[in-house]
Amino acid sequence: MLKITEALIQANPDEGISTDELMAESGLTPEGVRNALYDLEQLGIASNDTALTAFVHAGVERSSRARFRQAAGLEEGLIDLLRLDAPDMGIGDSSPLHLRVATQRLKDEGHAYALPERLTRIVRSIAADGRGEDGSGGNLGIRGSHSETMQITLQREWRALVGMADRRRTAAKLLLDHLVTCLPPGSRGTDLLAETTVGKLQAAVDSDLLLKSETRDSRKLMDRALLWLHEQDVIQLNKGLTVFRPAMTIRLKPERRGFSQADFDPLKLHYDEQVAQIHVMAEYVERGLKVMAEALRLVVDYFSLRRADFLRRWLPDRETEMSRQTTQESWQTIVENLNNPVQRRIVADDREQTNVLVLAGPGSGKTRVLVHRIAYLI
Repeated sequence: MLKITEALIQANPDEGISTDELMAESGLTPEGVRNALYDLEQLGIASNDTALTAFVHAGVERSSRARFRQAAGLEEGLIDLLRLDAPDMGIGDSSPLHLRVATQRLKDEGHAYALPERLTRIVRSIAADGRGEDGSGGNLGIRGSHSETMQITLQREWRALVGMADRRRTAAKLLLDHLVTCLPPGSRGTDLLAETTVGKLQAAVDSDLLLKSETRDSRKLMDRALLWLHEQDVIQLNKGLTVFRPAMTIRLKPERRGFSQADFDPLKLHYDEQVAQIHVMAEYVERGLKVMAEALRLVVDYFSLRRADFLRRWLPDRETEMSRQTTQESWQTIVENLNNPVQRRIVADDREQTNVLVLAGPGSGKTRVLVHRIAYLI
């Protein structure tokens, strides 16, 4: 904290100082720097004026406040549904959540806002509650988050999970009210930019004395509540999002392994097929310019015939051409027009990681070969 204080004093007041610089000065993690800034503010030594902007919707049908009410109601309904279906679940127990079935049940209960993708977002947010900086912990473990059925594992007692979600929603409402007040009076529209600071957001959460008394760490609560608003599309965090959530976390495995040609074969197959598809599209265009009915038959055959049968019917004797990443006319201009087998072999050399040295006398065409080689590579 002393090192951070010194860095803040020495920082240019017009330019400020980034959290990355404070990490370097103090040797702390991002979480540690934010904890230190929070403590400095609580002690009255510094104000946490880390800038934060968010896009807010106000005075319109799908306002941020309306979205908040919908998301909060949907979350409460989903938690009640989960508890009803698995009341005896204990820590470590798992249960399937069928998203479409749950969506219809919630709609029947009056949650017209319910959709499978929204339920997925809510479940992920509940799972993130109580999660540590290293990604461990969390209220729920989830598997199959991209399918229609999610396997949910309870990692905290239902009572603790419900209490944490209630406090997070209460804090989220306080933050949303603060962001709306940051807009100019009478603002109406979508994606209105609200500007504030992390310190002011924290003060908004701490203003609720009952919530503060029930919360062990109000700073973490503020973080989760703000991210929850962003995750549920109530607001869109803009500047400052990385303060709360890094863009990505990369963990390196200790073992080292080289790559063989087999590792790249699937990718090569993908790109080879992509090149072939472009040639097919070019053939479709050429035939369509002449007889559209013929081009349409080509499309039908493309999706119904085997690959070999299709090529035999529509692109006979052009297998080599189909593998080239250019048109036949371009290949003719760059390679074939050289009319010299040695020059053609140099220009079309496709060996990987190979340096090619060309030795030739004056006037033999070295510059021409170089220009054609560059065109070939492009």
